[in-house]
Amino acid sequence: MDGIGWGEESYDAGVAGGWGEASFVETDEFKESKHTEKVPFPATVKDLSQLASSEEKITAGKYSFSTIRVVGRVKESLQTDGGQSIEYMLSDYHDTNATFLIIHYKGVLASAATNSDAVVEGTDVSVVGKLRSFSERLCIVAFDVSKLWELC
Repeated sequence: MDGIGWGEESYDAGVAGGWGEASFVETDEFKESKHTEKVPFPATVKDLSQLASSEEKITAGKYSFSTIRVVGRVKESLQTDGGQSIEYMLSDYHDTNATFLIIHYKGVLASAATNSDAVVEGTDVSVVGKLRSFSERLCIVAFDVSKLWELC
């Protein structure tokens, strides 16, 4: 309208836009985070191992992702919390010195009870979960840990 602010609210009576419209109130950064919040971003173990211990997201361009999909080889596995969780150390295929911690809590999903046995060392797995930092330790809290041969 006048180009100085008032009347720039993108009002559209047909879709109940304008005052109170979500896009009027939300910042662009908030809208972008909602769009990428549940999208699993593919990463390598080496990429993850190079993140700062407090970094709970991976940024690609102007988008940030906290849900990650990674494929790697189980280097170590350890049941913790009286068997309620399993910690995996994944290694990268091309750089076996690059490792990353995965924590899989039993019972996170309804289907987890049938798929909750620890995966043995040397097994190739696909992991989907959220990047989280606990006590200066960055890890993925896994929704799903699947053996690669089970996916075929």
